[in-house]
Amino acid sequence: MHTNHIWAIEGRSCSSYLAAKQQGRGQVMSVSDLTVPGGEHVFTKVGNVARIEVNGVIVPTADAFSPFYGEVGLNQIAGAVQMALADDDVDQILMVYDSPGGSAKGLDQASLILHEANKEKPITAQVDGMMASAAYYLGSQASRIVTGSKLDLVGSIGTRTQLIDASRMFANAGVEVIPIDTGEFKSAGTFGTPITEEQKAYFQGIVDLYQAAFVKAIQRGRGLTTAQVEAAADGQVFGAEKARALGLIDAIQTESTTFTQLKGASQMAQETTPATLQEIEASCHGIDSAFACDMLRRGVSLDQAKDQWMQEQSLRLALSEEAAATAAKEKADADAAALEAETTAAQVAAAGVPTLETASLKRWTASSTDSTEGDSAASFNEKVDQLVSKGIKRMKAVGMVARKHPELREAMVAEAN
Repeated sequence: MHTNHIWAIEGRSCSSYLAAKQQGRGQVMSVSDLTVPGGEHVFTKVGNVARIEVNGVIVPTADAFSPFYGEVGLNQIAGAVQMALADDDVDQILMVYDSPGGSAKGLDQASLILHEANKEKPITAQVDGMMASAAYYLGSQASRIVTGSKLDLVGSIGTRTQLIDASRMFANAGVEVIPIDTGEFKSAGTFGTPITEEQKAYFQGIVDLYQAAFVKAIQRGRGLTTAQVEAAADGQVFGAEKARALGLIDAIQTESTTFTQLKGASQMAQETTPATLQEIEASCHGIDSAFACDMLRRGVSLDQAKDQWMQEQSLRLALSEEAAATAAKEKADADAAALEAETTAAQVAAAGVPTLETASLKRWTASSTDSTEGDSAASFNEKVDQLVSKGIKRMKAVGMVARKHPELREAMVAEAN
């Protein structure tokens, strides 16, 4: 197992998984226990609903040892989806996730398979514990994502790798690793060789390439903007309520509720006809054209359109309230900083130091005959001017410099006295 493999997995889970794989090597297992798992191992069917489990670390291909390491293969997932599509009795697919993610290899192709399958038979993703990184890569292609609990974790959007620079350890042992290759980066990352800044940039480029595909897949599946995805793509996992506010999931409900809805949706699909655009716009007050057209494309009934528009309004309201709270906090912080700046300026003025709001400080500093006198004031003023040049108001800049460099303020007072 190479540590410099490209991963889409929650960080701590990756370390635990690699450690388990390393410890498991060499263990003798009974040949009778070794069976290669396929799609049928993660597939069950209840009535018209196909249930597919995505549990454990996601790997490109499951092998006979995968059950022992808690792995699920993309080959199993794709196989189970094909089974659901081929079964005429199945008209809904429920994919249940409890996975920290896994290998980035094959994810983009697998996400495309799920995206296309969702067009043929609606897929609902149910989180039962965690849907992180590679798991979210796949889950984002579903029509809906729901979590069973507020404490379920969703996100960890990002890709990663790691390099080990053991060159100093080798050197201390009197060993030198000498790559014999045909290009500057052919042996990049070889254990025992120094990791250069150029090599770091090279590997970062590969990680960024996978990340760009990850972001594109989420945009395709969830309909989010680049800015919305990037707001959630800092590697964090989020609780269900935060994930919903970020647009990563649609609802919080138990699997039992989801299952009942899916069975009901199948019956309604048989009993009702899709709503027209005019019906949707007339019945869903305030609906925007993009959302209405999406409802039309998906062929939902009028009742379904009303329900989904209500859910969308609730989500938008939550996002608006969060943005308002953030803006209020930023304003309060700014007001506090301005008040502190005014207090600081008043204290400086009371000590006999000319205010930085006028040009007198510059004249006072420039007119100093002593080569050292006024140096602190000049330094203080220079730092304030630097902040002002970045768009920060002068009064706020004064307070910021005074807090960060109290020694300059004290020196100014001493020089003035």
